[in-house]
This record gives sequence, C-alpha cells and structure tokens, in this order.
Amino acid sequence: MRINKLFKTAVQVLALLLLVSVYHPLLMAQTRQEDEGQSTSESKSKHVPVSLAERIEALNQQGAFKDALTILYAEEERGEALKEVYLLMAKVYIAAGNGIAVEAAVDKARANGADYAATSMLYARSLLIQGQFTKAIDALSGVPLKQNDRASAFVILGDAYFALNQLETARAEYLKALKMDKRSDLALLGLARLSLRGDDLVAAEKYVNEAILYNDTNTMLSYTRGLIARYQGRAEEAKAYFKNAVEIYSANLMANLELASISISENKITLAESYLDTVYQASPRNQMAIFLSATIAAKKGDFAEAEALLIRVPSLISKYLPAIYVRGLVAYERQNYDIAIENLTKVIAAKPTNIEARAALAASYLWQENYSLASGLLKPVVRDTEKAPPKILMLAATAASGLGQATYAEELFSIARGRVQNSGQSKTGKSSVSDVALSTKVAIAQFLRGDQTLAIETLSKSLSDHENEIRELGILASMQLRSGRTKDAIITAENIIRTAPDRALGYNIKGSIDLKLGDYQKAIQSFGDALDRNRAYYTAMRNRALAYLRLGQLPEAENELLRLLDFQPNDARAKAILGKVQLISGQFKDAVDNFVSARRVLVNSPDLETDYAEALAKSGRIAGAIDISRSTIKLVQDRPDLIRKLGLVFMDIGKPELAASLLSRYVAFDPSSVDANILYGRSLYQTGLYAGAMQAFDRAEKLANALEKSLISWYLFFYLHHHYPPPPPRTTQHSTPPGARR
Repeated sequence: MRINKLFKTAVQVLALLLLVSVYHPLLMAQTRQEDEGQSTSESKSKHVPVSLAERIEALNQQGAFKDALTILYAEEERGEALKEVYLLMAKVYIAAGNGIAVEAAVDKARANGADYAATSMLYARSLLIQGQFTKAIDALSGVPLKQNDRASAFVILGDAYFALNQLETARAEYLKALKMDKRSDLALLGLARLSLRGDDLVAAEKYVNEAILYNDTNTMLSYTRGLIARYQGRAEEAKAYFKNAVEIYSANLMANLELASISISENKITLAESYLDTVYQASPRNQMAIFLSATIAAKKGDFAEAEALLIRVPSLISKYLPAIYVRGLVAYERQNYDIAIENLTKVIAAKPTNIEARAALAASYLWQENYSLASGLLKPVVRDTEKAPPKILMLAATAASGLGQATYAEELFSIARGRVQNSGQSKTGKSSVSDVALSTKVAIAQFLRGDQTLAIETLSKSLSDHENEIRELGILASMQLRSGRTKDAIITAENIIRTAPDRALGYNIKGSIDLKLGDYQKAIQSFGDALDRNRAYYTAMRNRALAYLRLGQLPEAENELLRLLDFQPNDARAKAILGKVQLISGQFKDAVDNFVSARRVLVNSPDLETDYAEALAKSGRIAGAIDISRSTIKLVQDRPDLIRKLGLVFMDIGKPELAASLLSRYVAFDPSSVDANILYGRSLYQTGLYAGAMQAFDRAEKLANALEKSLISWYLFFYLHHHYPPPPPRTTQHSTPPGARR
C-alpha cells in the first residue's frame, strides 16, 4: 500500500499539533535591551573601544553577521582583549542563531577571564538554541544574577521547562519574570503559547495583545500570532506571520519549523528542506526537524531513510502522536508489522476516526493472518459500503474470507474491485505509477484472501512496465516465497539487487529464500549484506538471529536479538524468537517473560503459544501450562510439528490422555512415521491403554529401518520396564488411532 497520500493526511494532522508542540517552544535569542551582555560588567570593557562594540551591534542589527565576525576574527588574531572579543562573538552568534558557536565562544571568554555568573545567560541561551533544555536549566541553577538579568533568566527557564513538557513549572517561571518586569513581552508570549497549548484561545489572545503594547516588532510576537491564526484555521494568515517572524530574525527556529511543516503539507518539498536547513545550522540535533526530515523521506518513498531518522528521535516516537503515526506507517511499508501494530494501535486509541491508520493497522494484522482483529477494526468503516474507501473494502473482504465468510467477502471485494476499475487506466495503454499502487493494493487483498496465483499475476502484470519499483518488487518476491514459488522469488530478488544494489531489501529477500531452503550459512551472509547497507534494517537482524537458531548457534542468536531489542525494545517477534532461544538453552524463566511480552502483540500465534506452554511446563508452572496447552489445541490442527510438540508438553505436565488424543492426529498426518507411532504409544502407555501402546510400538518397529529398530528395542526396554509397570495380558482392548495402519 503506497502511503504518499497517507503522509499527506499525516502532515495535515501534524500541522495543528506542531503549533502547540511540547518539545520546541521559544528557542530564540532576542536582540533587545534584555541582551545579557548589555546588562553585565562583561559587556563593555575599558580594553575594547566603544566604537568596536557599536560597530558589531550595528552589523548585527543589519544581519551582516559575516562582516561582524570578520572584524572579530581579526581582533582575535591580534590577541588583545580576548575576553571581550569572545563575548562580542557570542552575541553575533546569538543573533545568527548558531547555538553551538555561542557555547564555544562563551567557553573561550571564560577561559580568558570572563566571569562565570555574568556569562551564564549567554551560555544558557546557547544551550536552549541547541535543544539541550535540561542543561540550559542547570546552567542557571544557583547562579547569582544581577537584578536586571533575572526577568530574562526566568523567561529562559520557562522556555526550557515548556520544551520539557513541564507546563506548570514553565508557567511559574513566566509569572516570576512578569513579577520582576511587568513589561516582559517574552514572558507574556510564553504564557500565550501555554494558553494555546491548553486550548484557551481567549487567554492566548489577551496575553498577545498585552505583549504588543511593549514590543510590536518582536519575532516571537509574529510567531505566536501565527500559531493563533493556524489554530483558528487561517492558514494563509498564519504563513504570513511565520514569514514575518523569519524576516525579523532568520534563526527563529520555531517559525522555520512551522513553515517547513506547512510546505510539506503543500508538497513543496524543496522549500521545506530549505527551512529545515536553517534549523539544522543552529540546532543539528533538533528533534522536530529530524522528524520532519523523516516525513519528507517517507513522502519520497525512501522508507529506509525515514526509519533511520525516526530512530534518532526516541522522545518523539514514544510520546508525540504525529511521530507515532508516521513511525507506524513507515514500519508497515517496511513490512515490520509488529512495530506497525504497536504504533498504529496507539494512534487509533487517540484518533479513532483516522482511516489511514486504521487501514494500515488492519493490513498489518492480515499479514499476520489475524483475521478476527482485522475484521473488528474495519467493521465501523464498512457498515456503509457506499462511503467506505476501496482499500478498506478490500481489506474487509480479505478478513471476511479468512474467517470463512465467503459470500460476504465476495460481495465486498466485488464492490471494491469495481471502484478500482472505474478509477481509469493511463491513456498510453501502459500502467502508470499510480496504477501500480492500485494494482498492488488489489494484489495484496487477493493474496491475503487466498487467491495467491491471481495476486501474483495481478502484481506481475502491473510491474511489467515499471521494473524499477523496488518496494512493489519486494512485495512480489514475498508473495512468491510464501506461496512456494521459490525459483520465481529468486529471480525477483536478483532483479531487485541488480536494480538497487545499494538497497538492503533485495539482500534480505535473498536471505529469506536461503533460510527457507535450509542454507543457513548462506542466509546469514545475505542478511549481513542487507545490514551492511542499512544498519537499522531490523527485519534482517531478526532473520539472521533465526538463521543462527536453526544452526544451533544459540549464543550468536541471543546476542543478535539483544542488540535488536536495544534499538526496538517492543519488537514482539524478536522477543518470541529470543524466548525460543532461551527455552532451548534452559533459561525457562527468561523465556516465559519474553513469551508473555510477545503474546500481547502476536495474538493466537500457534508457534508462540506452543513454545509458551512448553516454557511454563519446564519452569514448573503446571497450572498455567495446562491452561495454555488446552487453548492451543485448536490452533495447531494443521501443523503436525506443533501437534507433536504440544503432545510432549501434555505428557510432561501429567496429562497423557490429552496427549494421546492430540498425538492420534499426528499419526493420522503420516501413519508411516516411526516417530509419530512411538510418541502415540508413549501417550497411550502413560494413560494406561497398554495394549494400544504395544500395538503402536509394534507398528513403529515394522516401519523402522535397522538403526531405528535397535533404538526402539532400547527404548522399550529402558522406558517401559524402568518407568512403568509391565503391561497386563494382551486381552486388553486395543486402541487404534484414526488413519493408522492395522
């Protein structure tokens, strides 16, 4: 499912939320009388001619920062009055919005004798510009400030606490600033933004109107008026205010971020990137800027880059709803369905009407074959089929098909297919890129509802004119691999690698093919090739761990998974695999903990439930093992490997009668299996059906080769005679499993 449209919607939602973001309030330095250096003994020195300070101030006012710095660099070369020179440099950098350079200049001034307290305001402001809010607070903590500096210090503290989402503390600091200086327009504007954050538009406008009385040309005044206009839906007026804020002070980071956000929503990507460049110059690690860059990468279809950028903003993707939304959509596009489910579930909980999030979440569940949850998510939308989008109808049809509701599924799919067909084809007769996106949606729906051949044909035909659509080729390869068309999947993977040798996707698919073919060493190499190209490709990390597990290299598998979980602590599939590794290596308690965590996301997974039951049994939690084992029976009906494993669990927890019932199905899958007959015999013997057990053992012995016969003889001697009483006479009624040979 292409998500360019999803990201357009995401950015529209983001637009409103950005304006009251708790992460980035006022970061701007002000060129006003409250400039720190103007009110301290450090600002003017007898060693610096007044004319030099005045020249620098005049150049700052004109925005001629390079000229000002050229003069100061020359003074630095002379080596005289360095303390004062560095303080002037700091002021130029403040005016230019270069927080890192301000910090460096203040450090040099202090090294040349500048007073620590007198330079604390400059230093704190430099940290604030860089987004180091806690450090900015620490820089002013316990510092004895002059009376006329204190109001500005309280504003800086208010801004820092606002950025840390400590809103009441921020309010208290702004009020302290007003108590010191009732004309502090910056404090009033801080209170205005806090009011807007609390949806109190009346109070916000009141504070702004009061601030205008004291300074009607402040960059932060224009910025705050822009926020109010945007809050009220007056987009063009808001844009004009933000542009004015930037004209007054080009390094107003928040105004630049707002303009970048607006430009993204208008699909003016180059313009958005220019605004973000301004932010990065002053604050290279600015969280909101990085998030917006991730949004741009996703709009361009570079989901690997988007994912890598999102990982760099952990505070946003854990708390900030627009970032959580984008994280979920990117994870879906990257086929990291566990991560998609985790994030999109949060979005739906907060915004139930978000159709795009609901669609991606339902599709994620469908890829995991969890038809019930997918159907439940889609029901509120498909009640009115006339209004439901085609992709929602397709997903709902797939879920219904998976639940066995064939007639309803066909009805929904027919409606959806008709709408897609009515959307029109390109006039050239060839499929357009948008046609490919539509065909991909149709193919996914077809595949998930069981029409695997038709799905592959649909997508292959669509891609015949667009062989460079890497993401769609990846989906095609996944379909081919999952439907058993391994040779076709190999060809598609090689095509991806040839088309995009620097992308990780093709190598990950190649590794998945190697894994399926049982060539685990080759799979490890392929997954390594993928990770060389994208260190944050968590699917490849998870797959490589699985290859290590299949090879029995448990320490390597565990280390790989622990590294993955350092980056993605909520990766349910990684926890499920780690639990399996720990189960095999005897770390039963840790295995149980990881299985419990994984089960919150991977609902009704047959493999996970069976492993969990075994871990509970081996950790001595028998009651829990019995409950889980009973509920798992219905999930393993078509999986002889899991039937075998669950049967062993039942025997281990003292429920041989349940084991016998289950293992009879194991024999039915393959009556000629020596292993199946032996295990079935064991379960019957534990149940007390000795004759039936002996019959199963006899059958196993007849089917066995020479080596197996010797093992059976040893097994019968050791197991029966040392663990159970001898069987009663052969007159006991035999028990024969269904489908077994007589």
